[in-house]
Amino acid sequence: MLTLTSLRHGEDSQEWREREEATAMGSSRSPAPPTRPRTRTLAAQIDTALRQVGYHEDEASAIARRLSRSDDDEATSRTELTAKLKARARLGEGEHAEAKKAQLPPRSAEEQGCYEHLRTLPFGTWFEFVHNQQGDVRRQRLSWYSPVTDNALFVNARGHKVGEHSLDSLARLMAQG
Repeated sequence: MLTLTSLRHGEDSQEWREREEATAMGSSRSPAPPTRPRTRTLAAQIDTALRQVGYHEDEASAIARRLSRSDDDEATSRTELTAKLKARARLGEGEHAEAKKAQLPPRSAEEQGCYEHLRTLPFGTWFEFVHNQQGDVRRQRLSWYSPVTDNALFVNARGHKVGEHSLDSLARLMAQG
């Protein structure tokens, strides 16, 4: 919350002071509960901040209520809240990614060999991608890949992101030449 505010408005702004106060209020562990108007303000600020970073409005509201202590229902413990947050699908994961993987045909022996080779390559390995019918080639460097999700990130010579591919699709492309 503070980082986004700093980037957007600067540390000398009114927004920064409000967020800093809200953070201090939210992190205090005093036994006396904060007053209702203050918790509503804090809840609204947390809710807004969570929506800015991509949380769904229902999740953002529930988390904001819990963190601001304006939720009178103590049935949800901090551990349960943490578990719910960790279980939440991340960007690029979820039903659509699983459906895409399930629809792919099995890899041929050559494609499987390329796939296994890809998983051993070090970060920084250069690839050449043909990007049009004339055969023009673009060099891209493997910046990172996840052995869990099988997604790979490619950058250009300047280090700017230029593409993402699954290791499966890369293996299929490599087998085709």
